[in-house]
Amino acid sequence: MQGCLYNTEHRIISWKPPIQPVYKINMDVFQSDDRIFAIGAAVIRDADFRWFSGITRRLISPCLLATILITLREALKQAWSYQLNMLEVDLRREVIEELQAGPQTCRSYLQQVATEVSELLNRNWQDTLNYAQRLVNLSAAVLACLCKEQRVVVIHADPPESLLPALELDHDTFAYAQQIENDEHRSSNNA
Repeated sequence: MQGCLYNTEHRIISWKPPIQPVYKINMDVFQSDDRIFAIGAAVIRDADFRWFSGITRRLISPCLLATILITLREALKQAWSYQLNMLEVDLRREVIEELQAGPQTCRSYLQQVATEVSELLNRNWQDTLNYAQRLVNLSAAVLACLCKEQRVVVIHADPPESLLPALELDHDTFAYAQQIENDEHRSSNNA
């Protein structure tokens, strides 16, 4: 993919702040216990950790991979429409592997959406796909769970009020990650 870097390190232990002026997309899925439906959620934030947008999408009888890919497609379309041309996207390992392999190798029911995601990623912007552990992606996970009653695609210009505690916890992780990064930078300059 043009301008696309796959960061496949397994040791991501905290939310990593994007380098400015990059926008960060975090994704997760809520699936009903009976697996009849799933809600995909994407949270788009700027490099200063400010909420830019959220997207939730309900799907009937989907696999988790399909839900993530379809929600990612919606998030990329949203980012493109606002001309956010530098993105970091945190995804599950299996999604990155599907995208790396290319749409032609995807399971047949995923080929169309994988092709659309690949085409979006190949547009004239810089994007990076990172592995992300679910435990460090609290806001997207909570947004997916909060929206389990919705019936359509919803664009959240502002975060739902009940998401604010999760955003605050993510903000604390963001501040901690920035502090570690600054400390490491100072240490390397002093060495």
